[in-house]
Formats: sequence, structure tokens, C-alpha cells
Amino acid sequence: METMKHQGHEGSRRKVSEARTCAGVAIKLTVTKYAGLQRKLPAKNSSDERRANDLIRLILTWALTNARGNKCRQGSAEKSNPERWRRVGKGTRNCESSLVFAWRSGCVWVCWSFQGIERICLFGGEIPKGPFLPFWESLKSYRCPDWFRDAKFGIWAHWSPQCVPEQGDWYARNMYIQGQAQNEYHVKRYGHPSRFGYKEICHLWKAERWDPEGLVSLYKRAGAEYLVALATHHDNFDCWNSKHQPWNCVNVGPKRDMVGTWAKAVRSNGMRFGVSYHGTPHRTWDEFLPVRYKSDATGPLAGVPYDGLQTIPDGKGKWWEGMDPRMLNGTPHLKNTPCPEFVQQFLLRVQDVIDSDSPDILNFDDGAQFTFDGGGPFAPDLGVWLGIPDLAPQIMAYYYNKNVQAHRGRLEGVVDLKEVPEPIWGALTRDFEMSMTDRLQEQPWQTEACIGHWH
Repeated sequence: METMKHQGHEGSRRKVSEARTCAGVAIKLTVTKYAGLQRKLPAKNSSDERRANDLIRLILTWALTNARGNKCRQGSAEKSNPERWRRVGKGTRNCESSLVFAWRSGCVWVCWSFQGIERICLFGGEIPKGPFLPFWESLKSYRCPDWFRDAKFGIWAHWSPQCVPEQGDWYARNMYIQGQAQNEYHVKRYGHPSRFGYKEICHLWKAERWDPEGLVSLYKRAGAEYLVALATHHDNFDCWNSKHQPWNCVNVGPKRDMVGTWAKAVRSNGMRFGVSYHGTPHRTWDEFLPVRYKSDATGPLAGVPYDGLQTIPDGKGKWWEGMDPRMLNGTPHLKNTPCPEFVQQFLLRVQDVIDSDSPDILNFDDGAQFTFDGGGPFAPDLGVWLGIPDLAPQIMAYYYNKNVQAHRGRLEGVVDLKEVPEPIWGALTRDFEMSMTDRLQEQPWQTEACIGHWH
């Protein structure tokens, strides 16, 4: 695509300068950051750089829209000036699914190499075609569906294995921290975490008196217009028949698909159905899993590792024989360490719950921008960065397009995220846990509060 034409020697030189700015910024979008494909703003804010920024947006939009069927014009650029090409393409030329930038004679050519847009996505199978592309400028075309604008009240079934002890939220973390009330309760009630860990709590969750039809009927009589079921909490246990997490409620505990059963009951009562996903990478990988690899600092079992270090052989002769506990507990690691494999699995699990139950609401207990969680008295030893601003656009594009397909061209889906920067307010629904906005808002938003504890 030719984005600039000759406008005399001076104009051409200026445009080439803008092209160089664009290329220098855009090639920083490495493969690891491609999930969002967010445009990077130049450091300064001069009028020239604003034009360059507009050009970046134009280039990315065009490249994504025309990813299929367009052949790369890399060859002519290399022949015309190989040294300049190497300078522009450094770090990207040999990467699959990378944007390739080159300029020649005052013109910028943009190509999408190899497999096209699907290769950016870390989802499995066929990526749904639709109007939304995995970056914020495309997602801004989202419009909140009328049903959610009109709905004023919903109920959230925040129900998972941590409800078994009935000792409050974050049990799956605090049971592994010596001195915490939940740890003291756990040791007294069940035994030491080296012998009786969170996977055993999952095993105890039976849901034998669960009556989803009766509950949904009650909720509807109370005025609820939608129900949101918990799909995965920070504990890393899936509450549906998960294809990518064997530690799920069909294999362990209730031995039934909790999310799928909720979905059928809700829709048979003419209500909308949603899922909440709390097992985002930083929430789970950084906040919840590392404590499972520790041990008591004092006492008779000081230094004895908790069950987070167990592997498949440790299950011989036990109820979980043959299962890999590291699929639940993760590979031992420190907080704030890279987790590319966990991110990959996270995206596949989100895709699975979208494909399995076609939720009308997709809620995440995480933010659209990075925020620091310093912890507190009831959540010690945190100090981690939360947020999925790099992954959210990819998930949203997949979900929105899938939802459009499911509703024959109409978008009926809602994505809830916290900590949303103002420029992208219209791309999703802002979520305010236990709070609300401080002024009237043009776009719908959601808040949730618990009757008792979050468990």
C-alpha cells in the first residue's frame, strides 16, 4: 500500500522522516507484545509526530484489514536499499506474523508476512471472522447492547472450591501463609498444607444439595435479569468441563459441569447468562501460586515443603493418582517471573469457556491497564503488577466476533474489565467492585457487592 506520494523534494524528505518515525516505533511491537497490537506513541508530541502517530494507526488498520491475500513487497525494498531495509526490519524480519516496514523513494509499504492475522492470536482452531480486530482502535467501534443498557439487576454465583471451608475469600492463598487466620483454621480442621493442600479442598467440594433450577427461579422472582457464574477463581481450578485444565469440576469434586448447568437453567428461564474469569496471569501466577511452594518458618514442621512441590509420582495410591498436580499448582517459580506458557493456557481456557457456553457477559477480575497491588494485612507478601492490557484486545476481538456470529450479525455480548483508561471507555463495560462512578456516565457500567464474604 502506498501511503505517501512525492510532493517535491522537501515534502518527500519530510514524509520519509515521518515514515522512519513510524517504522522505528512500530517495529517495537515484538512478537511477545503482538497480542494487543497497540500503537506506540512517539516520545514527544509535536505536530509532526502527531501526523506520524496518525500514520501508524492507518498502517496498522490497513495491514490487519488486508492481512489475507496481500503479498509482501519486501523483495523490491531489499533490492532498492538492503542496508536501509536491515535497519528498519531488525528484530522482526525473521519472526512469523510480523509487520514488515520499509520505505523507498518517499513511500511506505506495509506487509503482513506469512500466515496472516490468525497467527497473532494464541487461540486454537479457526478464528471467527468479524468486524473487530485485536487492537483498541478497532474495538472502539463497539456499542453496548440494548439488553444490558436496560438491565438493572443481576446475581453473581461466586461459587468455587474455596466455599467448602467457609472461611472467606482468598482461602486458596492464605491457607499457605503461616500466621494467617485461614492457615490456622486449615491446620486445625484439615491438617498441615504439606499433607492436605488445596487440591484436597477441591476434592471435598461435592455440591450435592445444589438446585440450580430452583435458585434461578428464585433469582428471577427477585428481579434479576441476568446471572453470572464463576468460571475460574484465582485458585486455578476450572468450574466447567475444561479442555485445557484437567483440574476441573467434572474430573474433581462435584463431577458435573457447573458453568454449563448454570447456563442451561438461566436460559430456560429467559434470562441472560455470563461468566466471570479470575484466573488471569498475574492474579494467579504471581499472587496465588508462589505461596504453595513455601514452608512453615517456625514450628514442628518448619522447612517441610507445602504440597505445591508435589508431582505425578507423589499421587501413587491416592485419590488423585495419575493427575499432574503442577497443572493446578504451576511449575515452582517466584512471583513477578515470566509466564509465557501460563499465558498461552489462560487464553485457551478463556476461548474454551466462550466456545462452550457462549456467555452474554464475559467478566474479568483484572484491569485494562497495569496497576500495582501492594497487598495489606489480609493479603501479605503481594507486591505484584496486575492487569491484562496486552491480552484484553485479543480476547475482546475473539469474543465480540464470536458473539456476532452466534446472534446472526448482532452484537449482544458484554466484556467487563476494571481500571479502564478513559480513551477506551466505549470499547467495553467498566466494572467497579464494591464501588461506583462519581458522576453520571454516558455508557453503562457495572458494580458488584457481596452479601457476606467473597466465597
